[in-house]
Amino acid sequence: MGRRRKSDSPLHGVILIDKPSGKTSRDVVSAVGRLTGQRRAGHTGTLDPMATGLLPVVLGEGTKAAALLSDAHKVYAATLQLGVATDSGDAEGQEVERGVVPELNQGLVEQACSTLLGRQMQTPPVYSAKKVDGKRAYDLARQGIEVALTPVEIEVASLECRWIAPGRIELTAEVSKGTYIRSLGETLAKRLETVGHLTALRRLRTGPFDVADAITLDQLEALGVEARAAAVLPVARLLALLPSCTLDGAQTARFTQGIKIAGVVGGGVTGQVAVFGPDRLLGIAWAQEGAVQPKRLFLLNS
Repeated sequence: MGRRRKSDSPLHGVILIDKPSGKTSRDVVSAVGRLTGQRRAGHTGTLDPMATGLLPVVLGEGTKAAALLSDAHKVYAATLQLGVATDSGDAEGQEVERGVVPELNQGLVEQACSTLLGRQMQTPPVYSAKKVDGKRAYDLARQGIEVALTPVEIEVASLECRWIAPGRIELTAEVSKGTYIRSLGETLAKRLETVGHLTALRRLRTGPFDVADAITLDQLEALGVEARAAAVLPVARLLALLPSCTLDGAQTARFTQGIKIAGVVGGGVTGQVAVFGPDRLLGIAWAQEGAVQPKRLFLLNS
């Protein structure tokens, strides 16, 4: 059992975990919370139990910025097996259909992939964490209850497809929030006039973070208390994709009281910005016409 960090030494920020297959995202969050001694912990986007790869776990004040990564584009690598469909769209489901795999080559696969780029409507799989009348869709599906989910708008920013063997395709996709790679794989199979399901899924990137910089739960547990604390990236790293501004001492005092500060950003900047004081991150603000209105404040010492 790994030693816990004392609860009177709170950690704030994000720790990058390489999630193993077989664990839920909540399992990983609970394990990180236990190992760091932090009660305030969450993640920035669910990974299916079968999936592996990057799961940013936010701690303390970092939980206030979790939505920024939830909204960020994500990059996945997946393997699509053609010829067999499952009820879940992946290898954990039950086989529901078989189809003939047509004669294919790299050119035909790339042509089909190109039709999936851009903004489009996608229906989430019934085996998903989407809620229907307050209940998880996958719980209803397991009970044999028919589930009708509303299509959502998604974006496939890039999609690379590699024909690696008869009946098998490797995908690398950059997608927007809410995109299900299982559904994307099933759609690709239909474009190729067959059926299919994912046999592997790995998240490579979330916003500014890369799985190459992540550690496993076993590695985290093997670290000492100080090393675990050092593995937690500062809250400011969660705001890396936002424009930023820095306030002086007097402006900082007013900003932390919820007062709008004028003339601190360029007039062309509109939207969320990260706001810093002389020595620390202050919060997230809404910028418009050169002013910043506090939206969310961080209680950080440095």
